[in-house]
This record gives sequence, C-alpha cells and structure tokens, in this order.
Amino acid sequence: MWKEQMVIGLLLLVASPALAVEYASGRDIEDGTTLRLARQWTPILRDGFEEFPGAWKLENFEDRLRIGVLPPTLPEAAVPGEPAPKLEPHSGKACLVIAGTDEKGDTAWGLERRIDTVPGGRPFRLSFQACYNRDLRRIHGHKELYWSRIRWLDAAGNEAGVNSFTFGEVSERWREHVVQGTIPKNARQAVLSIGFDSPNLPTGSYVCLDDLSLSILTDPPRYVESGELISRPVRIPPGARLSYQAETPRDTRVLLRVRTAPDDAGAPGRWTGWMGPDGSEKTAFPAAGAPLPAASRAHAWAQYRVHLLTSNPAATPVVRSVTLGAGTRKVTERAWSGPDRRPPVLVRRSPGRTAQADAPVRFVLHDGEGSGIDPRSVRVFVDGRLVTRGLTREPDGTYRYTPEQPFTPVGIQPGFGGWAKANYQGLLSISEGEPREPGGAPSLLLRGRTGDTAFALTSPVVAVQGGATYHVRFWSRHTMPLDKAGEGSGSYSSGIFFLDAQGRPVGERVPIDFGDADPQWHETQMSVVAPPEARAAYIRIGWDHPNIGPGEEVAFADLSFEGPPAQAPWIPNLHQITVDASDLCGNALSDEMWLLIREPRTRGIVTLRDDGVTLIDGQPFFPIGIYAVWKREHNRNSFDRAFQELKEAGFNTAHTYNSARTPEFREFLDAATRHGFKLFISARGGANTRDPASVLIDVATEEGESALLAWYLADDTASHIGSEELRRVHQAVR
Repeated sequence: MWKEQMVIGLLLLVASPALAVEYASGRDIEDGTTLRLARQWTPILRDGFEEFPGAWKLENFEDRLRIGVLPPTLPEAAVPGEPAPKLEPHSGKACLVIAGTDEKGDTAWGLERRIDTVPGGRPFRLSFQACYNRDLRRIHGHKELYWSRIRWLDAAGNEAGVNSFTFGEVSERWREHVVQGTIPKNARQAVLSIGFDSPNLPTGSYVCLDDLSLSILTDPPRYVESGELISRPVRIPPGARLSYQAETPRDTRVLLRVRTAPDDAGAPGRWTGWMGPDGSEKTAFPAAGAPLPAASRAHAWAQYRVHLLTSNPAATPVVRSVTLGAGTRKVTERAWSGPDRRPPVLVRRSPGRTAQADAPVRFVLHDGEGSGIDPRSVRVFVDGRLVTRGLTREPDGTYRYTPEQPFTPVGIQPGFGGWAKANYQGLLSISEGEPREPGGAPSLLLRGRTGDTAFALTSPVVAVQGGATYHVRFWSRHTMPLDKAGEGSGSYSSGIFFLDAQGRPVGERVPIDFGDADPQWHETQMSVVAPPEARAAYIRIGWDHPNIGPGEEVAFADLSFEGPPAQAPWIPNLHQITVDASDLCGNALSDEMWLLIREPRTRGIVTLRDDGVTLIDGQPFFPIGIYAVWKREHNRNSFDRAFQELKEAGFNTAHTYNSARTPEFREFLDAATRHGFKLFISARGGANTRDPASVLIDVATEEGESALLAWYLADDTASHIGSEELRRVHQAVR
C-alpha cells in the first residue's frame, strides 16, 4: 500500500505543470503574470502619534489603562518590583502607548478616527507599526465597541462594508502590520477603529503603535523608482546561459545578474557574488542571453536577480520570463506568484501504530511549488535524541529510519525527552536551554510573560517495585522563590505519583520543594518509598502560583529517577519522532509523528458512518449526553447515584471537566462503566492543551477503558487554541 501511494504521488507531480513559480525574495515589485515595479500608494491619512489624541476619539473603559505618548521609559507598564521595559518609538520622537496598570478588571479600549472623503472602488492599504507583549492573534470587541476594523460608509452614513484586522503573536520588536483590499464602490467616507475588549491588559503589559497610514492607488498609476526580485535556487547544467524577455519603455531599465554555487550534498554550497556575463557586478545580462561567467563553469546551482528601474514615475519595465540553462535542460520561469515563505510539509508517514517493535519509520517531505528540500537540513529526533545512524533516503524520495534496537518504553531521561508539557493559555516559553555542564543533556528553560502562566511538565511512566526505595535528583535555577510552588493536588501540582497494576493512583503525592530564589544551578535530592501496591510512577513539575512573569526565568536539568528495576506491561511503548527540515529558501519545518508499539485494538472501535451516525464495533450508537458530571449534595456525593439517575432520565453519555488523574477521576470512570455509560473526556493537561504528548500519554494508557467514547481535545477554540494547534493534536491522536 505504501509503494502504491508513493507511485501515484510521483505521477501526479510529474503530470501537473507548474502554473506559477515562487521566488526567494522581492522588494517593491508587483508579481503575477509578469514582473513590474510596484505602484506608489497615495496616503489619505498619516499619523506618527507625535501628538495625541488629536483627531482620535479615545475609549478607555473605567480608565484602567494608561494611554498616551511614550516617555523615555514606561513606568505605567512595569510590574511592581521590576525595571520598566525599554521602549522607543519606531521613528520620530514619539509613539502611542496603551499600558496596563495595577487596576484589576476589564481593560477594554479603543481609538476611532473618521475620514471624511474616500474614493469608492479604489484599492487601499492600511499599514502601521506595532509592538506588544501579549498574544493578540484572537482579539475581540464588545457589541459595537472596541473593534479593530475599517468601516466604509456611503454618502448617507450607512455601512457599505467592513475590513476587520487583528495583530498577531507576541512581538516585542516593532513589526509592520498591513491590511489591503478594495474600498466598496458606493463608499464615500470611513471610520478607522483600533482596539479590543479581550484579552485584558494587566499590569506589565503594553501595546505600542506608530507610523500609521491609510493609502490608495490612483489612476493613472505611478511607480516606485526601483525594485528587485531574487529567484529561488535553480540547478544548472554545464554551459548554462541566462536570458529574459522584457519590455522597457523609455526611461526604464532591466538589469539581470546571477550568482552561482557548487553542489554540497544536494544543495547549494558557498555562493559567488552577483555577476554579469564578464564575472563582475559592473555588467548585466542582455535580454538575448549570454553564457554564465567562467567562474560558474564547475557550479551546479544558480540564482538570478532582476533589478527594475525607472526615472519616469508613469512608466515601468515589464519582465515576462527568465530562462536559465542549456539545451534540453532549460528552466523558464514566468508568472511569479510570490515569495516562498511556506516550509516543507510531511505528506506521507508510516502507520503510527504497529506491533513490530523494530519496525522502520518512513516519511516523505514535500515543498509544493517552493524551492525544494535542502537534504542537509533533514534531522530526525527520537524522544528528543538526535538520530545520527539508521536514517537513509530511498530512490523514490522516502526517508527511512531503522532503529538500532527495538523500541522500548522511554523512561525518565536527563534531557526531558518524552515529557508532556501543559502550558495554560500558552503564555510560557518552554524550550531547550544550554546544558548545565558542557557535553551534558539540554536543560529545560521556562520564561514567562504577563498573565496566568500555569503549567505542568509530566514525565513518562516508569515501572517500580512496591515497597522499594527510589532516588530522585535534579538541578534547577530560578530567579523567584518557589518554596510554595506546586502545592495541592490539581493538574498543575508538583510531586512524585505512584500507580497500581491497573494504572490507578495509589498512595499520597510526594511533594517537591524547589526552595527560595537562587539563580545559580543547585541540586535537589529526594528518596521515596513506593507504596506496597505500587507498580509504576511518574514525576510532575508544575504550578499555578506564582506566575512566571516578564523577566523571570526557571530552568531544570539532569533529572534522574533511580532504584530497583521492574516491569509493568501496561506502560505504553509510545515514542515521539520529530522531523526537522528546511527548504532552499530557509523556511523551516519541525513536525512530529507518534509511534505506539502495540497490537491493533479489536474491541471498542468507535467510527463514524458516512451519514454521520456513530458506530461502536460497527453497531449504531446515538449519544444522548450531559456535561460536567460531579459528586454533589443532590446526588449524595456519589458517582453511582449520579449515573443511576442520569440513566433513568434517558442519558447514555457523560462528560467531565475534571482532567487530573486522581482517585476521584478513577472513581468516575469505574462508575460510568458499571452503569453502561460512554464518556467524553480530556487528557490530564486539560481540554485546551497545545502539546500532543500531554494528550497521547493518556490516550495510549486509557484507550482500553470500556466506557471511553471520545477525546475532548479543545474547548472554546476561538479563545484558547488555534486551528493549527488543534490540527497537530488531532492528527497525533488519530
């Protein structure tokens, strides 16, 4: 089946002609069917926020924000006890700052400015510079207030159209934001609004705005003075020539130059400088073409650069095609579609489940109409460990990793490989840090931002002997006191946890004391005795309080769990396969596959029929569900009574918000099974975890639960988890 799919895929690639071509980079050009200079935009509104509010109408709900022109520093945006952030205007002497204060509550804000005259039917471009230390990808207004948008109005003041916009991920450096479109034909005026009701801006958070402009294109067109395009890398044969087709009206020019490189393991090596046919940058290739310079004769790769110039704003040169190569090995590029900004993708993967512990892992990388894969960039990590042997590339392009030894359960490794990461609201940066000692395993580095930074790092499950003593050691450094961190029993608590032979919690949580603030590496040692009935254990590092705010840093390194060896067959033999690769334009991919070594399930298989009906082992099941089943006074704090009453009321499916794998959660599962209920549950990281490992550990452990119907992967997705993050989790579970 794998070979059949590969042949079909290759045939499709060969048979489909490239209708457009991407390029490496461009500046001040208009691409498409031809290549020409970009048109000049005529501004109808400009504001550098040197003076404020000026013509802007300001809304600051309950005055919980500081809004004004930036001073040399911004004390209003400082967290108490921390230095103020160093912010400077993008240009000029000032910029606009919207800063959080220590006033708690709703921080809705908005700016509004009316534009009295706009030309209907014209293309428009809104651009502004912004920097901010909150994730603003999913901002929201409230009713008719606090939106970021342009409202186009007709002559009577009625709405003719709306263009909404958002900001983006955290960007503490200035970044240009652009909104483009066409003004509705019947529009005669506009209202520009910037702001949001959600998320709130608490103390320490800020949004800065500068250099705002709203521009239009006018007729007749006027063009910028110069622009350029740099092509993607192209393979060239010996004796290659470079030519082009273009139209150059009076006062316009086209300058075409090339640079070349030798082959380096299937990708360009070191590039030459940009050259004309004589090998210098003083000349350019004629349209009729010329051989590449002598310095390029032994080279296998080339890039061309098209430089467009005009001294007449009313005229532009037009390039229709560029041809590079020789004989039958010519490449003609035309219909430039835009810069190559998309990374490669994994388009084929071997099955994520197999009973064969030494089965090879296969995958195929594809770069679409982009520049192509850089073979030197392909790296594979197994449970966080770089694979240096056993990775090969087959003739059909398939990459194959053959393990040196059969896959076995991961266990607890010094480099935190295989640990699940729950990052509530995604406000923490959790990444590999420098080893504690040269040559050691990477540390795990946590850096925070303003907001709720609750998190949990959960180790793989390891087998233990009941009654045996185990030794836990780890190193840490942290700029904040953590002597109270991780207390309690919720999803974000810290400790060592034990499980019985069925994977059920047993014994008490063994707390971890991280101690007072100490920015230097220091070691923590613990000895714990496994409860007599324990057969497995795991470690969790996490806390809901204190938050890891801006400027704070926490790191862990070299964690070990040592003691008498044991076996627990139910521990999932689950592995994360991470593939890193980039294309020849430098667009990088890092994607993961998951491999579970286990026989395929034969019972409790849930599928959907073509008409959407749920099937369990091929038999129709119509779920009639209720959410948030808890022990409460009205059911006498009994799950059995709760499920019995729900069954009598006609329900057959239940849900819970409780995701922590506690004895009460186990009680919930068992009661549901006794009463014939099916369950819709989340993994221990909660229903909005962005980390597939956090979900898969529980999926692999609990997939055999007879009450399980479906996994609760995301809740209120617009507010908490993006479509790409949800896709990654969904794909991993499938």
